[in-house]
Amino acid sequence: MPPLALQNPTPGWTLHIDGSANSERGGVGLVLKDPSGHVYEHALRLGFRATNNEAEYEALLFGLKVAADLGAEDIEVFTDSQLIAGQVNANGLAEVTNRAILEGLKKRVSNATTSWVEELPSVLWALRTTPKTPTGESPYSLAFGTEAVLPPEVVFSTLRIQTQSQEGSDQNLRRNLDLLEERRADAHLRALAYRRVVARIYNRRVRPQHVGTGDLVLRKTEVSDPTRSRGKLAPNWEGPYRVIDTIREGTYTLATMEGRVLSRTWHITNLRKFYV
Repeated sequence: MPPLALQNPTPGWTLHIDGSANSERGGVGLVLKDPSGHVYEHALRLGFRATNNEAEYEALLFGLKVAADLGAEDIEVFTDSQLIAGQVNANGLAEVTNRAILEGLKKRVSNATTSWVEELPSVLWALRTTPKTPTGESPYSLAFGTEAVLPPEVVFSTLRIQTQSQEGSDQNLRRNLDLLEERRADAHLRALAYRRVVARIYNRRVRPQHVGTGDLVLRKTEVSDPTRSRGKLAPNWEGPYRVIDTIREGTYTLATMEGRVLSRTWHITNLRKFYV
């Protein structure tokens, strides 16, 4: 399987992922190994219909999330498809852009759905010339250094068109191009600040779980039994189990109430604290 290396300061983590799907639903599995040799196995059943590629992609996202929760910075990923692994670097931009394009097409195409091809250039033009909230700039201006002249401005002769001269336009364009790198840097800083604000609002609703040695926990049945061999009526959680060791924050070794140690480590995302 081809590897995908995410370059960061501390190497040593490896992630093997696999995803498969059938006509009803899909499942993902991963094996994560840290620099000290500890192996973490996880399995997850998808709650929706998916193609094999979609299942593989979900496995990759799930694996990277678990690795990040464990503090991994440099990860070598092994997967069946280099195409699937390469999509991570896009960070969901393609999905966001496609969703915006579809929303624009829905508003311009009513009953004649076959005319969407004719409306697509107008929608793309609108997206490229509209200022974005995170950056405060339009994609067009960040690419070419100046705001686009919209078709209605040419037809109805707006104030900007009436007061425009060729010499002044050339000077403004040269000045804008000289300052383009600074504008891009400012837009990047505004986008980072906007991202921090959104993350802070989201994190207010997150309640982290803290589990210590000796605590009782339940574990997810879909992880311990991903094939659902016990049937659909089996409980979603099983246990309780006792935490006997903390490998690192968020990763634990469990044992049954009789003292039998489970063969694998368990992550906090698959555990729930049990109260007697």
